[in-house]
Amino acid sequence: MSSMMIARRIKDTVEYTHQSSKAVPVTGEITLTGGAGANVAGAYVVIAAALTAKTKIESLCVYALSAADRYTVDFATGAAAAEVVISSISVGGAIAASATLPVSIPVIASGARLTARVASVTGGADTCKIAINYIEVV
Repeated sequence: MSSMMIARRIKDTVEYTHQSSKAVPVTGEITLTGGAGANVAGAYVVIAAALTAKTKIESLCVYALSAADRYTVDFATGAAAAEVVISSISVGGAIAASATLPVSIPVIASGARLTARVASVTGGADTCKIAINYIEVV
């Protein structure tokens, strides 16, 4: 873990310790589908059309992987067809059921549209499901 990432995690812990953690999705599932080619990202899936408060994503749970492969999940903000990736997280290999990973993603502005997409090393439109834990920053 880089010193910059450690410093950000310490800063986040100090600043956001007293906020209650929430999860998305509350109901249903978020399924991401990769592109047909190797390392080709699929379409963005909307997690939140407009965040109701500044948001800090704390962890990512990836589960129900369609293949024993390496996946890269991109989080992005911005309007449809103008998304800007704010973080890319790689998971995979031999995950049998699920993996929950702590993440260090910058605070996302209130009102932002939050989306995610996935790509896999071998392609073939592999799929996975995700859930996130987050806090609303006041």
